Amino acid sequence: MKRVVLAAALIGLAGVAQAQDASTDRLAKACSILPCVYDSAGKRIGLAGTPAQLGNVLVPARGTWYDLHFTEDGGFIENAELFYARANCTGQVYLADVTEPMAPDTALPLVAEWDGSVLWGGLGPLVTVPIAALLQGGSCHNTSFSLAGHVAVKLLSGVIFSPPFSVR
Repeated sequence: MKRVVLAAALIGLAGVAQAQDASTDRLAKACSILPCVYDSAGKRIGLAGTPAQLGNVLVPARGTWYDLHFTEDGGFIENAELFYARANCTGQVYLADVTEPMAPDTALPLVAEWDGSVLWGGLGPLVTVPIAALLQGGSCHNTSFSLAGHVAVKLLSGVIFSPPFSVR
């Protein structure tokens, strides 16, 4: 239900996030309509999905909106699970598809994952890939299974926002 409400809000803002990166002007326009998440320095991060202890921030990147989990007192939640076709966690990165089964590839917003320094997002159509490794928490683990997911791209890199976060 929350995803549907967020998608409906984003449809009304479709013209706001057509740029390839998080434009300050476009995010400012979106924040004039809906509550936004700010870091401790007052920098806008994105639209607030749910203003609770554990919430969602909707970050505009690469022409679409990405959903990322955060805690108001601690910043982004490090939840990245990065999948690789090579056993040594090198090469193309993939993210598991976590959209609703009824609407793969069409759900808004797309899910983003934070690994502590890079915000990753899925891009392009759903693909099925044989997976040989999982990178989680900085550790590479060998595995073997078939993944339905998306090619992962770096949306933002480096320590960009300073917690604690606030919703206003």
